[in-house]
Amino acid sequence: METKGLSPRPFGTAGFILSAVTESTLLMGPLALIALVSYPASIVLRATAWTLIGDRLKKALFKFTGVAVGFLGGLLYLTLVGERFGLGFLRELLAGALRVPSPIGELATILVLWAAYSVLEFIAYLGLAGSTRTFMGASINMVGVILAYPLLSISFYHPLILILLVSAVFASIGFYRLEDEVTEASYHWGKVSSGTPVCCLRFYVNFCAPSTFVYKAFTNVYQEYVISL
Repeated sequence: METKGLSPRPFGTAGFILSAVTESTLLMGPLALIALVSYPASIVLRATAWTLIGDRLKKALFKFTGVAVGFLGGLLYLTLVGERFGLGFLRELLAGALRVPSPIGELATILVLWAAYSVLEFIAYLGLAGSTRTFMGASINMVGVILAYPLLSISFYHPLILILLVSAVFASIGFYRLEDEVTEASYHWGKVSSGTPVCCLRFYVNFCAPSTFVYKAFTNVYQEYVISL
């Protein structure tokens, strides 16, 4: 496979380091203002990294993940900072478009946008697990997606931030370990159809809903549809 062009390695490594910085500053009171810069920068770099991987491997899954991270992450950022810059109407429009109840409109809007691209990144982590199992550690972000609303609804956000911090650290290490010359073989995509990633899926599905039926449905979709993208 031809591998000319930019390598996703530096973009992914830097993007997830900035993601870890974002999570870290959210635990440090006044320093949380740093996240106003680190988060959008992280989104741009991560979106670029996923898109480059998609281009190298000719896999729509990674390209779609890159687009989703960039677009939904951008909307999330505008939703969070919109009030300060006179863009509060964006939150109301998004809440209406997503049909979330008004009492929880702001929180639900933020969570829906974040969860959507986080789930895609989770699947992308599994897709890269054949290259380096460090990405299996990054896939803990799915636990954060599952627990996000229950924790945030009671303002108990520290465990969620810690989970995302761990995920970001693993993801940055995973990207750092990727080869600069990205090829189909270097990612061992064929290994994704069985083994560790599917075991990981089994853990998460059982964590959400301990049901054999649900597990089979998730793994069948992943094996027969997702990895073909």
